[in-house]
Amino acid sequence: MKFDDEVVRTHDELLEQMNRATQSNASASELFGEIDRWETVTIEKVHKAAERTRHQLTQLLTREKDSLTNDFGIMTKEIRGRRDEDDFDENDIERLQQKINQIQISLKQFTGAIKTKVIIVTNDQV
Repeated sequence: MKFDDEVVRTHDELLEQMNRATQSNASASELFGEIDRWETVTIEKVHKAAERTRHQLTQLLTREKDSLTNDFGIMTKEIRGRRDEDDFDENDIERLQQKINQIQISLKQFTGAIKTKVIIVTNDQV
């Protein structure tokens, strides 16, 4: 009985295909290149998002600080004016005390917001 030449030929062709597949990393190289490009683009998007968030936080803090400063300035002006002119009654004193309390609360919230840790969602999936 003679060994089937077709089996040997098919085996040899398969061996040749396997050798070419393992020697040719061109397609794997292309895939690695795509992954590298994806990584670069993703990192750039994260950098832009972080920069945008920093800018928004800066604007928010500045706006809150300016609002507090403005409210305090208006109140200071009124207190000094009424004291200098000796023009006040119990209602004025009560209203100004409420305004002071309101500004104190706002200041605590503002400083608390600054001290509060930023919540960053971490996820290993991209």
